Amino acid sequence: MNLKSIFVNAEHSFVGFAEKEYMKLYNATPKIEHIADVAFKYCLPAISLIVGAEFGAPAGAIVASVGAEAQKDLIAASSLIYDFGPNPQASNLISGVASNLTGLLADGHITNAASVAKVTGVVNNLSLLSTAIASTVAAASAPAPATSAAPAVASTGIKTEL
Repeated sequence: MNLKSIFVNAEHSFVGFAEKEYMKLYNATPKIEHIADVAFKYCLPAISLIVGAEFGAPAGAIVASVGAEAQKDLIAASSLIYDFGPNPQASNLISGVASNLTGLLADGHITNAASVAKVTGVVNNLSLLSTAIASTVAAASAPAPATSAAPAVASTGIKTEL
């Protein structure tokens, strides 16, 4: 056996091992992270569509500013969840985005009927996600009951289509 075949065999063994371990980690990822990922994939483009539809309106600059801030906050929340799992900071960021978008509706800055419907959908989804994260954090920090039961976060009702 030559030196090259030793390295090739070692590389194949390592790649197989790494792939198997990665799949174990991926499958063990809490469902809340998968739910958050789906929500962010829906909400970020929806905010872009809303800003685009409202930009010609008199309040377009305000909508664009809040939309840009909302996208930054959602990306930050996504990073927090990815790096640290469900946590209060991510829940607070998501709640803040929902609150800011609700403020745009309440102040009448969004006038396009389709945009109002999209903002309402985004706000509802973000509120559900924030609640799910907060519930998961609370369940994780609560003392374990006599019979361990996993927190129910599989069904949040988050829509995934624009």
